[in-house]
Amino acid sequence: MLFGDATVLDLVDLGVETLDAEWARQMKGVRKLLVRSRHSYRLVEPYLPHGPLLTSAAASSLIDQGLVLIGTDRYSVDDSSSLDFPLHRQLMRAGTVIVEGLLLTHIGSGPYQLIISPLLLVGAEASPVRAFLCPHPGESSN
Repeated sequence: MLFGDATVLDLVDLGVETLDAEWARQMKGVRKLLVRSRHSYRLVEPYLPHGPLLTSAAASSLIDQGLVLIGTDRYSVDDSSSLDFPLHRQLMRAGTVIVEGLLLTHIGSGPYQLIISPLLLVGAEASPVRAFLCPHPGESSN
């Protein structure tokens, strides 16, 4: 689950802040989705408050289509002011791995090979990771 084909989607290129169900339906067959947002364009600025990365309907659509991992450059898939983390709960109930805080600054939209290597922390519910993206075989690199 932590390695294999992945698709990077740039919300800035799409002109949206939140992935909706219409966009999610276009991700049919994508099992690992990395979402780049405006946070990749503002590394030297303070962290910006944000809404949810995707709508609940988009999460449902992605889960129904077989999503097993979602990653983002944000610190949370939920609204930055959320106290109940509804997207975390929805995704985790479905067994979807969530990877947050990725450095996607020089990564363009498209297919990649993803390798995620977490630390083994006994008794922990989360772990820092090293994440690697390689251009998908047959694709040009960005």
